Amino acid sequence: MADRYWVGGTGTWNTTSTTVWSASSGGPSGASVPTAADNVIFDQAATYTVTMSGALACLNFTVTAGTVTFASTGSVTVSGDFTLRTGTIWTNSGTLTFNSTTTQNITTAGTSMGAAIIFNGIGGAWTLVDALTMPTRILTLTNGTLNMNNKNVTCSALSCNNSNTRAINFGTGQFYCGANGATTVNLSTGTNLTLTGSRLIEATYSGATGTRTLNGPTSASATADNIPNFKVSAGTDTLTLVNNMQNLDFTGFAGTLNVGTRAIAGNLTLSSGMTLAAGTNTTTFYGSSGTDTITTNGKTLDFPITFNGYGVTWQLQDALTVGSTRTLTLSGGTLSLKASTTNSAGTFAFSGSAASPIVLNSTTPGTRATISQTTGTVTPTYAYITDSAATGGATWTGLAANNVTDGGNNTGWTFDIPYAGIAVLYGDTLRSFTERRRF
Repeated sequence: MADRYWVGGTGTWNTTSTTVWSASSGGPSGASVPTAADNVIFDQAATYTVTMSGALACLNFTVTAGTVTFASTGSVTVSGDFTLRTGTIWTNSGTLTFNSTTTQNITTAGTSMGAAIIFNGIGGAWTLVDALTMPTRILTLTNGTLNMNNKNVTCSALSCNNSNTRAINFGTGQFYCGANGATTVNLSTGTNLTLTGSRLIEATYSGATGTRTLNGPTSASATADNIPNFKVSAGTDTLTLVNNMQNLDFTGFAGTLNVGTRAIAGNLTLSSGMTLAAGTNTTTFYGSSGTDTITTNGKTLDFPITFNGYGVTWQLQDALTVGSTRTLTLSGGTLSLKASTTNSAGTFAFSGSAASPIVLNSTTPGTRATISQTTGTVTPTYAYITDSAATGGATWTGLAANNVTDGGNNTGWTFDIPYAGIAVLYGDTLRSFTERRRF
């Protein structure tokens, strides 16, 4: 390992020229071109431009003095720390690759990076000392761990679509991704991916052009440890959003959400200014515990909706309207409809099981929420129903043979065992319906 000091002033860093390098600070030129084992140091107290050409490499990359502009299209592979200073300019559009297999630090000192950045080191870990800004370029994590260290990353897009071992430790930081007309986030292959901290990825494009795509992990690769939170905070364009995610927030978005198969393990907040395309793809709400909220802001969800999470309560913040030809399925967990609202669907399918019973209630105990279906018969299984006003023209029937319990304060339902004022509960979920008392 050797140190290589830039002494060329405005000049070209390529794979052959030795006239710009010295073995000592301010020393004579003629030192060999840096390799992946050598530190490069820019400590000239001057204003100058380094034109980067070809496939370049170094160990640690450090700027300690002067005002340096790194220009052109050369690619750089850094195997150690990367340290810029305030006032550094990086217009070079070649790829900047970090390939360490140990722990390194990255300091950009407020520099807006013109390079696409790739993290690709098996066992490597990179800690952001300050915020990383690369607004027009893609950040790719291929191998290793990106420790955001509570700092934010601003980029055009985030790509982490492979099955290598990799992790992003957000802390309290988040990604701001501003691309349009492209895949803005690609986490489709969640295998061997770990996300910790806020997990928040915000799509910030504010224009009307093109279609953005946000891909969470597929159902085959999604785990509790790799599902992100998505926020779409601006734009009047078209958005395709698929696969698995935790919280999904459209506050500020006024464009069109395409149809797509989505699985949401947390909260959903729709924007009053957005448009939701109609289709046959199902949006599934799932989980294993806790309370999640759904805010529709008056929007019709004209696609099938499924709630399936034994131990989860979905608490609606306003009325839920599902398209008149679509089915709302509750097959596990508790659906708490906003009290004093009317909630409609083409078909309600309340289909619990012995292993995954369901509860239909209101957000305010003692105050009914209305459900409306125009035709057909709704016959729940393994269900506990309370504070429900059933209407619309359909027939609503709760049968003991189907393990349905009348929890009281219901209208429009026909129960063959009338409510007797007692419900047997454990925790926040109904005890096995086969064990309920008959009165």
